[in-house]
Amino acid sequence: MEQLKSDSDNTISSIGLNAAAEELSCSSSKAQVMAINGGYSRNRRSLVGYGDKWIFAKEVDHLLIPSDVAAWC
Repeated sequence: MEQLKSDSDNTISSIGLNAAAEELSCSSSKAQVMAINGGYSRNRRSLVGYGDKWIFAKEVDHLLIPSDVAAWC
């Protein structure tokens, strides 16, 4: 399957993609990634799918949250 490209800079990282692909029992190169637009979040987030299964993947990115909050993560 082709990986979808996104203009969003809040999509999950390659580490997050690998974790999501493992949950879907596929390789990260076969997983589809769709950006989630709208809403408000300081986390990286995407929908990741393989075949007919899709999961919501969210990962904390210390670069996207204020430094005083990052100390608590």
